[in-house]
Amino acid sequence: MAYTKFDFTVPQLNNFFVQKGGIDYSKSNVIESHKKMIEEVDKNYGKIIDKWANVFDVDRGIIISFICTESGGKNAPINRAGAIGLMQVTAPTAYEIIAKWGTQVKVPLSAETKTFLKSKVSSSSSWNSNRLMTSSDKVQIESALKNVEYNIAVGTATIRWMIEAFNKIGVGGLDKVMVAYNAGYYGMRNRVKNLTAKQIVSNTSLPIESRAYVLKMLGVNGFMDLYYNVLDK
Repeated sequence: MAYTKFDFTVPQLNNFFVQKGGIDYSKSNVIESHKKMIEEVDKNYGKIIDKWANVFDVDRGIIISFICTESGGKNAPINRAGAIGLMQVTAPTAYEIIAKWGTQVKVPLSAETKTFLKSKVSSSSSWNSNRLMTSSDKVQIESALKNVEYNIAVGTATIRWMIEAFNKIGVGGLDKVMVAYNAGYYGMRNRVKNLTAKQIVSNTSLPIESRAYVLKMLGVNGFMDLYYNVLDK
C-alpha cells in the first residue's frame, strides 16, 4: 500500500500568519510561484524522486511537497542547524535512519537500499542501534548528503520512518509527520499526537515555524493542495 491518501481536511487559511508577516497563500503571484516550483522540482529531480518513492512506499507528491517546503527546490549548502540539501537533512537524522531502521520500521531495507545508504560513508559497516554517531561519521554523512540522490533517499526514508513511528504509538497523519520533520520527532511526538491539522495550526504553544510548515504543505494553495488538487488533474 502506498502512503498516498491521508485522512485530513485541507485547513482554511486564517489571518494569523498573514498578520504576523507570514505569506498570504491566496495571492495569485504566490500560487503561480509555488506551482512553478513544484513543476521545476518534478522536472529536475522527478526520476530520482520516483525511484525512492517506490523504495520507501511514499507517494511522489508528498516528497515533492517536502522538497518545495524545505528548500524551495534548491540543493542548499549546510545551514546553521546542520541541515543540508533539497530535503534539509541533518547528519544525526541520517545516522538514526540508517543505523536504527529495523527498530522502528517493520519492512526491512532491501540489500540494495542498505548498500546505497551506506555506500558513501566508509564507517557505516560498524553502525548499529546501540552505537553513537562519532564526529568522523558526522563529517562523512554531511559530505554524502550534498549528493542530490543520497539526500532525496535519506529524506524520503525519514518521512517513512516517521509515519511508522507515529503509527507505532497509535496515531497517524501526515500533519504530525510534518511537525516532527521540521522540529524533531522525539520533542514533538507527545505534543502533537492527539491534535488535528487545524489544532496544530492554531496551537500557539507549538513552534510557529512548525505550524506554518503544516499550513504551507496542507493548507489551501499549500504545496500538497496544489499538487494533488490542481496540477495532478
